[in-house]
Amino acid sequence: MRGSTDPSLGRFISVDPIIDVHDPQQVHGYAYGKNAPPTMTDPTGTFPFDGLIDTVASNVGNRVLNAAGSIGNVVSSAADSVGNAVVSGVATAGRAVADFAANTYQGIREDPWRFAAQVAVGAACGAAVI
Repeated sequence: MRGSTDPSLGRFISVDPIIDVHDPQQVHGYAYGKNAPPTMTDPTGTFPFDGLIDTVASNVGNRVLNAAGSIGNVVSSAADSVGNAVVSGVATAGRAVADFAANTYQGIREDPWRFAAQVAVGAACGAAVI
């Protein structure tokens, strides 16, 4: 950087090589980066908008990254929802199998002949539908 500063004075001590005479901030010649060095850089003293371009590029990049992160969150939420639906379906099927097994055992234990008759009627009805 050619715009040197003096920390004890707290100001720039080298004159910019190009000065805009219509800009009152530059009349004294020590207006590095349009007096905004945190947001504008001007290593050569000839173009104070390099920092502005960097700032704009950084902001655009951050917005793109935020959008990508948001899309990632949506995809992650969708995957979570699908996963939850699968787990819920498996749990429901497991409960149905457990209920079937419990009812079968209970039916056989209480009255095996009645249970056999109910199975026969159910099988006949199922065969009739096919």
